[in-house]
Amino acid sequence: MWNNHHGMKFLERFKKKKLVQPNLNAHRFKVGGGWGDAINWFGEKPDMVVGWKRKKPKVGDILECEMQSGKMGEFVFEKVDYKHDPPDMFFADVRFVGYTNSGGK
Repeated sequence: MWNNHHGMKFLERFKKKKLVQPNLNAHRFKVGGGWGDAINWFGEKPDMVVGWKRKKPKVGDILECEMQSGKMGEFVFEKVDYKHDPPDMFFADVRFVGYTNSGGK
C-alpha cells in the first residue's frame, strides 16, 4: 500500500529540473578548433560536446556554433564533466538558447 510519503518521492522524479541560465559574465567558446584546442559535437545526442581547452567551460558559459542557416546559434553549458587524462579534456551537455546578434545572415 502506498502512503503519502512514498507517493511524493515517486512524483519528485518527474519534476522539471531548473534550467541553467547563461551567466551575465559568461565566457564564450566556439565549436571547432585544432589539435588540443577544440570543441566538437559528440555522439548521437544533439546536445552533447567533447572538448580540449586550457580554459575549460563552466556551467552557464556560452557555446557558439554556426548553424546551417548561416545564423550563429548560442548554447548554454548545463553540465560539464572534467577529465583528468588528458587534463584539458571535458564532456558537456549544452542547451540551445537562441541566436547571437553578431554574425550570421
